[in-house]
Amino acid sequence: MSESLAIRRTAIAAAGVLVWLGSAHGAHAGYVMGVFDTSRASTTNIASGTVNEEARQAFLTNFAGAAYATSPTLTPEFLNGVDMVAVCSTDTEDAGISPLSASEQTALFEFVQGGGTAFLIAEGFTPHLAAAQSIVAPFGVTIEDDGMSDILVAAPTNPAHPIFDGPFGVAPPIPILGTGIFTDLGPYATPLARLQIGRQPALAVIEAGVIAPGSGRVVIIGDGSPFVDTADGGFSRYTETMLLNTLAYLAPVPEPSGRVLGGMAVAGLVAVVRTRRCRRV
Repeated sequence: MSESLAIRRTAIAAAGVLVWLGSAHGAHAGYVMGVFDTSRASTTNIASGTVNEEARQAFLTNFAGAAYATSPTLTPEFLNGVDMVAVCSTDTEDAGISPLSASEQTALFEFVQGGGTAFLIAEGFTPHLAAAQSIVAPFGVTIEDDGMSDILVAAPTNPAHPIFDGPFGVAPPIPILGTGIFTDLGPYATPLARLQIGRQPALAVIEAGVIAPGSGRVVIIGDGSPFVDTADGGFSRYTETMLLNTLAYLAPVPEPSGRVLGGMAVAGLVAVVRTRRCRRV
């Protein structure tokens, strides 16, 4: 991670903890989500897509000062300006985005390796499969179409995980439609939810520090329909708690407890001062 990025993230952490004093979810103030722009992802773009209005509103309403940053490609420069990147393999209902290039895959992996977090919505329906595989490949994951068209349910393997039991409440099992299933979770990921039929993993997580010391978290899901508006055939109203818990889990500053709040704020500010002093030497 670059020196300037380290300073930026330390400053965000300190500022976020202090803001939390006056707001239940203020630790995430200024939370910037990086997504593709409309030239790469159109109707299903979480920042502006016509079928993601409910998910978009949930993010902006529940995280004070939250914002999107958009780009047609994943580059180190773009990723250095966001807290979390959300990458979806879907362009339209019938087509995937152009698959990630080798340089984009490297940028994504190095972003997480350096402490950034990622939400990978790897829609595994066959028309989107090539894009989905390009998204998860940097982390050693492989995905395939489940071959089913009915509405299915993915049940948590660990109901106590913060994604299912987090700051926004307890989330129900995940409804999915034409999902991708992970045939190999690679060296870093572990399953968080499996299909009730077949038991294949459909949701996985890479915990902080697993890829490398200081590396960030990654959440990978094989279906985009949980985040599509209810009126457009998706399940976003039903899965809003899971979405908000996931976004909190991937946020730059975890929700602190009251007992450690003061110490964290002071430690964060001291870290900023020390870092800046080091830079002047």
